Amino acid sequence: YPTSMAETSCISAMKAMANGAVPVTSRFSPSGLTETTAAFDLGPHPPAPGVTLASSPEQLQRWAEAAAAAAQGGARVWKLRAEMKAWARARYSWRGEAEEGTA
Repeated sequence: YPTSMAETSCISAMKAMANGAVPVTSRFSPSGLTETTAAFDLGPHPPAPGVTLASSPEQLQRWAEAAAAAAQGGARVWKLRAEMKAWARARYSWRGEAEEGTA
């Protein structure tokens, strides 16, 4: 999920994670992706402030390499996927959202 938009959250990432799609984001710091995807994001290390995939061929290359590595991740990615699905289904359920809002 490469982005350079300063979105506050990402419902499509929440749904994808709950259904087993391991996120590989651009980790664009002004977006809500880092919070939404928690420790399950297999994207490259966050870029320097102001650097986006559109402005940096090097960052785009790092993202592409991270996506390819995640696709070929084997047992490590399958284990992460199982943990992520359980976490996302609990965290992003109506009950999980209500509990988060009252915490």
